[in-house]
Amino acid sequence: MASGSQDRTVHLWDTTTGELQKTLIGHSRRINKVLFSPDGQTLISTGWDGTVRLWDTVTGKLRYRKHIEARVNLIDDLAISPDGQTLTCESDEVIYLWEAATGKHIKTILGHTWYIDSLAFSPDGKTLACGSGDGTHLWDVASAKLRQTIPEPALNVLSIAYSPDGTTLASVSSRNIHLWDTATVNLQRTLTGHDSPYLRSLAFNSDSKTLASAGDDKTICLWNTATGELRKTITQHTDTVWSVIFSPDGKTLASGSSDETVRLWDSGTGELKKTISGDTGRVFSLAFSPDGKILANGSRDGIITLWDAATGDHHITLTGHQYTVNSLVFSPDRHTLVSGGYDSRIHLWDLATGEPKKTFRGHARGVNGVAFSPDGIILASVSHDGTILFWDITSITKNDTD
Repeated sequence: MASGSQDRTVHLWDTTTGELQKTLIGHSRRINKVLFSPDGQTLISTGWDGTVRLWDTVTGKLRYRKHIEARVNLIDDLAISPDGQTLTCESDEVIYLWEAATGKHIKTILGHTWYIDSLAFSPDGKTLACGSGDGTHLWDVASAKLRQTIPEPALNVLSIAYSPDGTTLASVSSRNIHLWDTATVNLQRTLTGHDSPYLRSLAFNSDSKTLASAGDDKTICLWNTATGELRKTITQHTDTVWSVIFSPDGKTLASGSSDETVRLWDSGTGELKKTISGDTGRVFSLAFSPDGKILANGSRDGIITLWDAATGDHHITLTGHQYTVNSLVFSPDRHTLVSGGYDSRIHLWDLATGEPKKTFRGHARGVNGVAFSPDGIILASVSHDGTILFWDITSITKNDTD
C-alpha cells in the first residue's frame, strides 16, 4: 500500500504486517494522489509542486519526473490507462496525456472547465458530445481533440442525446431543451413545458420523431421533434424522474424515479402498461438490452436489478457499487452490462453469471455517464472530476479484474 502526505513524502507499507517498507523523497510540496501501475512495478505520485513522479516499487528509485507548465502548479487528478501504457493528469482545467514508459507527450486536451454530467456518441461513432457545467463540447473520438463548443443559452447541461438518424443533438440547460442541427450546429428549436429548472434525462425514440424528457417536476414530456409540439405530459410519478429510455423497437418508454418505481409506457399513446416496484430502490438509471428483452435499473443504494421487460419479472440482482448507480449501458452484443457509480467505479458485468468481468478505476470522483461507441469497441465515461476517459474493452475476458 502507498500513501502520500502533506510532509511531501510517499510511504510504501506492507499490508500484512503494517510495517513501513520505503520512504520516497523528492516532492517539494504536499502530495495529492498516488497510484500503482496495473503491473504493480511502478508507483506514480503527484502534488502541489506541479510534478508527476514515477518510482520503481522494488528499489524505491525515481524513474523519471514530469513537470506540468500551468498557471498554477496544482495537479488535481491523475490516472493511468488499464493497459499501463498511457498516463494522464489534469491541472488548471487542462488534460495532459503521455507515454507512461518513456514520458513522451502524446496530447493535451483543452476544453472543459467544470464537471461533466452527460455524454453521447454520435451514431457514426466519430464524435463524443459531453454536457457539462461549462456547456456542451463535441470531441473527435480518434484524436481526442475538441471539434466544437455549442453556444448553450445557459450552462450546466445535465443531459444530452443524439437522434438515431444522426441529424439532431438534444441538450438540456436550465428547464429548456435545445435541438441542434448536427451538420451546422445551429439551434433548430427550443422546447419548453417543464415546471422544474432541473431536467434529468433525455431520450429519442428509434425513429427519431419523438423525444422524451423528464426531471424534478415528476413529469415526463413527449415531444414531436419535427414541429416542437408537446404531444403528451405524463404525470403518474410521485417524485423526481431521473431516467427515461425507449425500447429498441420504439414501442415502449421506460422511466425510473425516486418514488421507487420503474414504469413502462406505450410510447405512442403515453398510457401506462406496467409498474415495477418492490426491489427497485430509488431509481437513478435505466438501460434496455439491445434485443429489448431485459431492462436494467440502477438505484441509489448501489444495487442493479435486471427485469424481464415483457413480464416485469425479476431476472437477476447485481451488487458491487457502494453508492448510487448513475449510469447503465449494455454492450451492442448484449452480453455485457456496464455501470458507472458515485463511488467513482465502472463495473463490466457478465450477464450469464452476474459477476463483474472488470472494474475500472480511473476517475477521482463520481461517474456520471457511460456510453459505448456503436461498434462496441470503445467505452467512454465522464465524471464529476471534469475528465473524459476512453477505454478499449476488446481484450477483457471473464474474471479479468483490476
